[in-house]
Amino acid sequence: MHSVRLNVFNLIKDLEKRTGSDLYWTDIARQSGITRQTWDRLRHDGVTAVELRTLAKLLDFFSSQGMPIGIADLFIVDPGPPYGD
Repeated sequence: MHSVRLNVFNLIKDLEKRTGSDLYWTDIARQSGITRQTWDRLRHDGVTAVELRTLAKLLDFFSSQGMPIGIADLFIVDPGPPYGD
């Protein structure tokens, strides 16, 4: 079975490298319109589902920071073992 996880934190690190400044979760929450509680759940891999509205806000946030991304960029997909294993 495939394993799917969010890539948001790698994207934020990339954004920090591009801008040359540290980003703070409080600022990211305010700018993205995503609540701090949701960010905390996302940060600690405590989610098994993400609302479409949250995904749209993530796309908008990165675009507003000069880093437009696609929906696939938000995820890391690890393939499971081949069938029969």
